[in-house]
Amino acid sequence: MNIAVIGATGLTGHHVVTQLILKGLAGPMDRIQLVGRRSAEARLRGMVADIRDAFFEAAPELDITLSPNDIAAELIVFAAGVTLPTDSHAPMTRDALAQANLPLFESYARAIAQHGHGHELVLMVSNPVELGVAVFARHLGRHRVFGMGAYQDTLRFRREIAGELGLTRQRVEAYMLGEHGSGLVPAWSALRLHGFDAEETRQLKKRLRRGLDSAHYAEALAAETRRVRELIERDDLAEAFRHVGTLPADLRVGLAPFATHYSGAKTAVATANATVDMLRVMLSGHQAVMAAQVALEGEWLEIDTVLGVPVLVGHQGWASVHPVPLDAHEHAQLCAVGRSVGDKLREWEAAA
Repeated sequence: MNIAVIGATGLTGHHVVTQLILKGLAGPMDRIQLVGRRSAEARLRGMVADIRDAFFEAAPELDITLSPNDIAAELIVFAAGVTLPTDSHAPMTRDALAQANLPLFESYARAIAQHGHGHELVLMVSNPVELGVAVFARHLGRHRVFGMGAYQDTLRFRREIAGELGLTRQRVEAYMLGEHGSGLVPAWSALRLHGFDAEETRQLKKRLRRGLDSAHYAEALAAETRRVRELIERDDLAEAFRHVGTLPADLRVGLAPFATHYSGAKTAVATANATVDMLRVMLSGHQAVMAAQVALEGEWLEIDTVLGVPVLVGHQGWASVHPVPLDAHEHAQLCAVGRSVGDKLREWEAAA
């Protein structure tokens, strides 16, 4: 198997490469392309030397690639570009992030479309993930492109629920849909707790939600984001983390990574873990339902934009949307987020 990691010298890209080896998904019979800028060539060579030193017997073939035209792989992880700064006193807007990364998305998507073999699958890690998916889907075809943001948010949601209930994450089936960032939509109606009947699940869900209903989730997330931002700007990270810990599980999903990022620790390990988990399914030859950002054309709820939804994923791409139960408020919120994301994408691409 040939896997390319674009942005391999970045923190997340580096963790993706090492986790692929540590988890046995890339071994001596496989090949990983480490893709970066020419200015990063020395660092890429050092990275190859370090990985071979650490994993000599288990390491895959490692190639350095300095041009998008030379990418040759079945699976491509895109983890390059500008990231949000960790200085809370000099924040970067999502509009500025989109403006910075759009040319990079376009250049790589065009190169892969022109010089690739026509069957590559692209897993978008860089933000805004919806914009990256939109650009690559336009050039390569929408069923060959995924964004991992919704899967990472879903893993976080399941972990928060499992941790609060004292369960393993594998016993929790739940989805965090919508936009990666401020447009999260927790699908509480789809919650399943394996080993619990419907009434037990209803009672536990009520306890987990702590009175916050779907109709007021977006408003609560925005208000708590402002609260946590104020604490971070006062350099009171300890209080920010303590406050986040007092909130319902669905709010913690959006706010804990926010606090982690501005603590300076970032979220690279968790991001790489979610990315490699998705790659595991794509490499397995089997299909599985996973939340992912994909370019929709009305398949579900008449949404016609890039959005995080449950899809059937396999080694040939995503095959179809896998609808999950939504109540009226979840339905309305997901559609509203879809309209908002569609407006943003048109605005960002028009400004290019």
